[in-house]
Amino acid sequence: MQSLPTPPKTLSSLNPMSRQKTSDRRASFFGNRRSDSQSSRSGLPSAVPMPSTLFSSSSKQGPEAALDPKPTVVFSKTTLNNRMANVCNGLHKHGYVDSLFSDIVVTILGHPYHLHRLALINNPYFSMRMLEVHGDVPTSSTGKFELSVDIKDPNVSHDALSVLFRRLYGFFGDTVETDNLKSLLATAYFFRDQDLCDMCADFIKTIKYTPQNALEYLTYSSTYDYGETSLLLLRHTLIYLCREGSVDPHLATETFPQLEFSWLARIVQSDTFYIPTEFNRFEFISAVLAKKFEGTTYGSMKTLIQHMTSHVLALGRLPAIPIVPGSPNTTASALTNHHHTDEDVNVTASEPVTGSANVVFLGRLAQVTSPSLPPAELSPDSIDAAINLLSKGLLYAHIPLHEYSKVRAEAMVPGFVFDRHFRIHHDMIRLVETTPKNIQKLGVNYHYGRQNVVVKGDVEGFYESIMGPVYAHDLLEMPPFRFGVEFGGVKQAQALDGKSNGVVGNMLVKVLKGNVGDCLVSKGVPYAGSLWAIKIEKGVEEGLNSVEFSLTRKPGSKDVTDCVDSRSEAKFWCRIVAYVCLNEQVTEAYAFESSGVHFLGQSTRIGSANVELFKELYVAGGVDATNVSVRLSVLLGVL
Repeated sequence: MQSLPTPPKTLSSLNPMSRQKTSDRRASFFGNRRSDSQSSRSGLPSAVPMPSTLFSSSSKQGPEAALDPKPTVVFSKTTLNNRMANVCNGLHKHGYVDSLFSDIVVTILGHPYHLHRLALINNPYFSMRMLEVHGDVPTSSTGKFELSVDIKDPNVSHDALSVLFRRLYGFFGDTVETDNLKSLLATAYFFRDQDLCDMCADFIKTIKYTPQNALEYLTYSSTYDYGETSLLLLRHTLIYLCREGSVDPHLATETFPQLEFSWLARIVQSDTFYIPTEFNRFEFISAVLAKKFEGTTYGSMKTLIQHMTSHVLALGRLPAIPIVPGSPNTTASALTNHHHTDEDVNVTASEPVTGSANVVFLGRLAQVTSPSLPPAELSPDSIDAAINLLSKGLLYAHIPLHEYSKVRAEAMVPGFVFDRHFRIHHDMIRLVETTPKNIQKLGVNYHYGRQNVVVKGDVEGFYESIMGPVYAHDLLEMPPFRFGVEFGGVKQAQALDGKSNGVVGNMLVKVLKGNVGDCLVSKGVPYAGSLWAIKIEKGVEEGLNSVEFSLTRKPGSKDVTDCVDSRSEAKFWCRIVAYVCLNEQVTEAYAFESSGVHFLGQSTRIGSANVELFKELYVAGGVDATNVSVRLSVLLGVL
């Protein structure tokens, strides 16, 4: 039987050398190591050494193990950030420093900058200016496009321009410092570099203000408008001056006397200026004016005040008894009837409807004496402006009588101004004494249109208040009451029951770290027949710790107040500006405001709980648990 023919052998099976090469390729593919000599003998080129960890080992042996690899990728140690840094460094070095292949010349402040349109197009200002040279032919002398920028701002400098251009070429190593803040902010705002403006804003939040630099920052930020960033600097400078003005003696002797009178008057007469009492405000203003107008000018001011007083008819003291409407001593211009509505109180028909119908507000006679004062302009640093500040910027009506006598003895205020406030003081006494106990309102209006406003602790309220009308309380028939409160530091606080808590240390920090409901209450201050106090309390707002401020009231006594208000319910309006105090660091000021009915012996919240203020106080307490405090400027009015 004829055997089947043997299959023909392939070329590779016939050639031993070919079989060897195939085996070498297979081994090389599956990662078997080969020495250089073996590679050389096989005829294959030497490969780049591969790490042994390229494929994981297998428990299987032979070809089966090679068919089941577990790869582990190995990346280069050069990160993306490193690659980007290399690109930016090259772009900055060759493009900006060496100006290689520059295609445009930008002239600013008389200096030519050899730049690249491709880099400038990333800036909002230059991207618009590129339209001016788009389609133009480069000049024959330089072979480049030309662009001129006209800047009249003295704060823009070549150093700041270099920072701006370096950023366009990928260099971001420049930082904002005290020395370059003003020029960088001006340059960034002009060329619309928002990121650089944000860097300036971040630096402003870290500034440590001093009596020396506060004046410089105030002048800069109030003279030049660079949008939100310069407004931030202005607001923080004003916060520092209002918060520390009456506390730091260097500010009273060094900084405030150098302020332009427009700013001096605006700050020290403001309701946001922290100072414990109105008498302390008078002492502070007097000391500043004595320093500002030291020498013959200050003496001339006192002489002028005495001259004004002697030439104005004294209106005399207010009678102790109410003036009946229609009597010969009553004029139509001085008489005002304040009627309560049924919404204010529930009374029977036989009871009087108002407690103030028979009260003549002689405080309104200020319209007689006001023309005797200088105009209210604040611009000049003159004696007239100083007299206006002392006459219109303080509320003498609520100063206690023993302090009132001291103020009058200083002869710094025209006599007719004292006469007016003396009348206002007695107007309040008669309102309290003649208003029935079941009526909530005394009938006082403040003309602010804010009695129904509720402010929940916003950061804009401070700026709105201090930048509002100057001498806003002047010519009111009944101005509100102002006082200052400080919680924290090393001072002891008073417990809610009026007794000393006997604990030495920073009680504010203890409250912040304590339980919800822990509180501190300030010492009561007399106003309108009651003792008023502010309470700070740890609360909770939407599950987060917060700070709450409340108003407390209890009846006065004849040895403390000029009258006694024993009404169980009283209508009021109150605004509080809170400052976090920690060394020279400045944070935002928080304004709280509300109006309502206060029940005797209870606490009435002002505004609402504030989480951000709690965070700032808590963090500040962690930095310096001894000295951290919160200062409050309080404006209060009975309605």
